[in-house]
Amino acid sequence: MTRTSPIRPAAEVVQELQTKFPNTPLLALGQTVFWDEPVKAVLRLLMDSSQSSTKMVLGVHDTDYFAKSPLRMPGPGRFIPMPHNDGSTKSLWSAAGEISTLFGSETLPSAALCKHYGVPFHRLAASAPEGAQAFIDNHTEAWGWRGLVYTGSSDLIVSELKLEQVGDGMLETLMWGFQNAVQQVHSSCCRQEAQQMADTLLNWCREYRQQHPLNTLTDLFQHVLPRLYSLLLGYSPDNIEVTGTAQLLLLTPETAHLPRFRFADLFLKTA
Repeated sequence: MTRTSPIRPAAEVVQELQTKFPNTPLLALGQTVFWDEPVKAVLRLLMDSSQSSTKMVLGVHDTDYFAKSPLRMPGPGRFIPMPHNDGSTKSLWSAAGEISTLFGSETLPSAALCKHYGVPFHRLAASAPEGAQAFIDNHTEAWGWRGLVYTGSSDLIVSELKLEQVGDGMLETLMWGFQNAVQQVHSSCCRQEAQQMADTLLNWCREYRQQHPLNTLTDLFQHVLPRLYSLLLGYSPDNIEVTGTAQLLLLTPETAHLPRFRFADLFLKTA
């Protein structure tokens, strides 16, 4: 018989972290600030409520490639929000530009799953008036999710991506997610509050892009991060630091002494 550990109160876990590792910062990395930051903000709230001085390092994971798709388009590269399905975008890989609307998810109902539950999926697709490919794309699409994808031929690193390139696509993706979320809110008062929240986030992005068109997507995310935490918490937290993996992982003579690079001594130092 397998024994499972009892679920412990979150405040108790936070207190134990503070006691055992009082001077150890917590690193929270994310490819986009519009995904799981509310969950991380809850941790900051719990720590602040327990008078914890633990610092959170909020980092943009910007050393990865930007989102790619098997669909390549001729001509100048474009950034478009794209759905994920088990057909034409089956191999879609999204990073730094994904969003889900309220109750949305990147979980897609695959053709294999339909077949497992007795649905003659491929036979239905073959006889569909809109064509088999369109049928597969429509009926296996992950509901309520979009990934901002570069449809050009080259590969782009997130930290090098300029807002003048990706800005329009990012705003289009955010508006799609926010508009669909607001429509699902039933009561008028809550719907109005949700719309105000969406407008606030969009205005942050529009204003920063307008003022800094030559800055990167990383710069935008780092600009938004502390403001988003203040919005979620209702106050400006003190014990946070904003950075990115392009900074954290930069090995130079000036940073080589940092603890994170001690492993490099195994390869660089001779006996």
